[in-house]
Amino acid sequence: MENNNLKYVYLIDQPTIINPITKFYDRLEKLHYEKVNSLAEKIDVIVVDNNVARSEKDQAKLDKRIIKLKKKFSPKILSLKDFLNLIGYEPDPQFVLWTDQYPNFNPWTGEPVRMWRD
Repeated sequence: MENNNLKYVYLIDQPTIINPITKFYDRLEKLHYEKVNSLAEKIDVIVVDNNVARSEKDQAKLDKRIIKLKKKFSPKILSLKDFLNLIGYEPDPQFVLWTDQYPNFNPWTGEPVRMWRD
């Protein structure tokens, strides 16, 4: 599951499907990934959420930024869905659409709820 070749991760869009976001950051830390910004000295992978609605102007800016980063770092470009799959995101489908917070336990049975494929 862990890919040591993709250690430095630049997230164009924050994953809104994982709530709270700290669960996502904790997972990155557990797998020894480092979240970086566009000014980092090294970027191995750029993660873009293809489901984010962007204006043509914003998409053009994003494309320009990605081209610039590709020239500088030659990173792998992954969709958010592909990156989440790479780090083992496999939530219980029953709880995916909960808007407040993905639960730690099933409120009806009290059993732990799985979020990651480990």
